[in-house]
Amino acid sequence: MREFSEKIPVKYIVFDIMYLDGKSLLGKSYPERHKLLEKTVRRDRYLDLAARRVTSNPDKIEEFFQDCLRRKLEGIVCKSCSEDSYYRAGAREWTWIKWKKEYASRLSDTLDLVVVGAYKGRGNRAGTYGSLLCAAYNKKKDVFQTVTRLGAGFSERDLDSMMDRLKGFHEKAKPARVEALKEVEPDVWLSPQVIVEVLASEITESNVHTCARKKGKGLALRFPRFKRWRPEKNAEQATLAGEIRDMYKASRR
Repeated sequence: MREFSEKIPVKYIVFDIMYLDGKSLLGKSYPERHKLLEKTVRRDRYLDLAARRVTSNPDKIEEFFQDCLRRKLEGIVCKSCSEDSYYRAGAREWTWIKWKKEYASRLSDTLDLVVVGAYKGRGNRAGTYGSLLCAAYNKKKDVFQTVTRLGAGFSERDLDSMMDRLKGFHEKAKPARVEALKEVEPDVWLSPQVIVEVLASEITESNVHTCARKKGKGLALRFPRFKRWRPEKNAEQATLAGEIRDMYKASRR
């Protein structure tokens, strides 16, 4: 056994802490838990903490992800550092997301989506919009169906100019041609006229989006990222909900 332990050294990697000194830590945020983890674990040749990067820059996240793939790892886990980033056992939600190798190239084509709403920014995005509600065009029904909330990929210049770019499209209520559920209601509704080009890792089923919705399930984009504005296009030239449905079916095959 000792011979093999020298040939194939094993190290236990710790990435989170749920329980300490008889007390549950499930009600503490991820940043609080990680501070306790650093104080608790004695790092040596057999025990260490998982490598991580704390950033809100999508390029830095992508760089770290690709580095992990080069080291033959399965992928990364993206964890929220917000105040409410509690650990909820068994929950599949946006406080933590697995990003695996197979997600990296699932979608090679970008999508042209219509901006139908905006959410106010927080933290370093206070004073502008932090993310946008985007939709695909359902040609048969002549409506715009939500497919993603877009908050990644914007440059500082994009963020600084976003409110000015969109101020002429504000609506007092949800536009009649927009299909959206209350779960994704934005802070500001926008007339469906502005087009953005978006790249995503894959298309998944969704309970909260209306794109190609059938039997209570719509379609949504996973890890959407802003590429550019498309001022030369009108709303009816956006990617069709039917096209997104076909892409989803093709990916399942």
